[in-house]
Amino acid sequence: MKRGNCTCKDGSSCKNAGKHPRTANGVKDATADPEVVRRWMTAYPETNWGLACGAASGVLVIDIDTKHDGFASWQSFADEHGIDLRATLTATSGGGGRHYFLTYTEGVRSRSAWLPGVDVRSDGGYVVLPPGRHVSGGRYRWDNLGAEVLEAPVSVVESIRSSSTTGSDRDALRDSASILDGIPEGQRDDTLFRWACRLRRQHASDADGGLAVVRALILEAARRSGFPERDALAKVAQAFKQDHSEDEALGAWVEQYGALPPRSRLNLVTASEMRNQPVPEFVIDGVLPKGSLFQVFGQTGQFKSFVLLDMALSVTNGIPWMDHGVAHRGSAALILGEGGFDAGMRLNAWLAGNPNATEDGLLYSVEQQLDLMSHDDVDAIIDDLLAQTDDWRLIVFDTQADHMPSGDEDKSKDFTVVKRSIQRIAHETGAAVGLVHHTGWDKSRERGSSRQRQALDVVMQVENQVIKNIKMKGGAPPFADISFVMEQAAGSVYVRKATLAENLGKAVDSLEAILNSDGVEVARFLRDYPDTSVNALKVELKWGHDRWLTAKNALRLEGYLTNDEDARGREKNFRLTDAGREWLAKM
Repeated sequence: MKRGNCTCKDGSSCKNAGKHPRTANGVKDATADPEVVRRWMTAYPETNWGLACGAASGVLVIDIDTKHDGFASWQSFADEHGIDLRATLTATSGGGGRHYFLTYTEGVRSRSAWLPGVDVRSDGGYVVLPPGRHVSGGRYRWDNLGAEVLEAPVSVVESIRSSSTTGSDRDALRDSASILDGIPEGQRDDTLFRWACRLRRQHASDADGGLAVVRALILEAARRSGFPERDALAKVAQAFKQDHSEDEALGAWVEQYGALPPRSRLNLVTASEMRNQPVPEFVIDGVLPKGSLFQVFGQTGQFKSFVLLDMALSVTNGIPWMDHGVAHRGSAALILGEGGFDAGMRLNAWLAGNPNATEDGLLYSVEQQLDLMSHDDVDAIIDDLLAQTDDWRLIVFDTQADHMPSGDEDKSKDFTVVKRSIQRIAHETGAAVGLVHHTGWDKSRERGSSRQRQALDVVMQVENQVIKNIKMKGGAPPFADISFVMEQAAGSVYVRKATLAENLGKAVDSLEAILNSDGVEVARFLRDYPDTSVNALKVELKWGHDRWLTAKNALRLEGYLTNDEDARGREKNFRLTDAGREWLAKM
């Protein structure tokens, strides 16, 4: 705030002056990194500062407003339950309200109008901190700076958990008009779009596919919050376009309202805001960003599903996965299109090998014939997931082929549909969403369209009990290869990270295995066609580049392969050494 106006680009016309985040992703950009905070202080010298509530900060805030008799309703509740929160850290808001700061309790979510005039700020919510300035000119101030942040009373926790409305952008509000209450400006477009998608699915059986009721409810929410009507209609159109076939959705709109829906605007942000974006949050540190789309591929029998089970249970238990940290525990889902007959045995084996862990938070769907190319199936998947919890961290479809039965994995347009479907699931649940896939004739690549690798954020390959990071989008460094071993337990097996001694033994065994298979194949070809180019060799053997590199390095390590170089240092004229020919003769 400056001279009574918001310092954002809307200035005096800002509808949420002094309260909305300056960064593009709102409260999701909250950080505890001192360097990022210093950059923000330099970039936004007149800004108010806020606290992201919930698990991220460990703080829950009871927000009492002067409107809607907030103080009276809180006092009535406090008297009924014998509560006095004056000893906990407390602030008076710039508008005369009150903020009680309490320690975060798992499972307590943000609530809009928990009591009349009283909101709860938890995950996804935030509060302005003293000495921030209110649009009225008043300052936020501490009432008892230095006081402890006390634990939330049991009666407060139980009442919040049992209440039905929430300010979280993923919870199903009964009162659509209040969907944008307490949502900062930077998140309102996304919140309204998600809500429009959910309403469309709930009213899909209506004669018009739910168009009239969705339009009415979204417009009511927009008017209440000052959200532009034209933009609200664009969100409705976007929801119907994504959730339905484009022709049918737009046809229904035109038939009822006589014109095409308004086009949505670009959600532009300033370069300064983009520079100050924090590092993305990871589900698994350095491996899997939150909300990312990923794929794990490999040949049959490479223990891909066991690796994903280990990953999922590490996330649900909040324990490191293969020495990579898990910052926040949460729920995971394994959606199995195959292999469900022994899923319970695999789970029992993992729990036997990890006696301090539990199965809590892991859910299964087994052989339900789902199709990620079907809008109706994706609608049902999202509804079922959100009916279970809003704390999803990891969702896996095993296998990719089983979950696109109506598509052709060799066609890029079909995979684009699948990618958009898992993107919707990631968007609405907040989880990282993955696909388990197989290799084709080229064992170094995933089977099907090259569009897969281009479209996904993270790609991993499992081969010879090694997890390789093939792609890490966004400039983050790829993680180092992870070796694992299989351990027997409870009638099945589970994976664990290999020790250094085991890795050394595996390296020797792996080198021998490569030499005895691909190494022999290369050597026989070079025996018959010496001084061959790399391209000619790969074409004749029908190999990808990675497979050739592996075989080449193994042969060189043993001194069986040599080559020339051109003037620019490029390799050419590969041939066997004398030692290589002697070795091949013994094979």
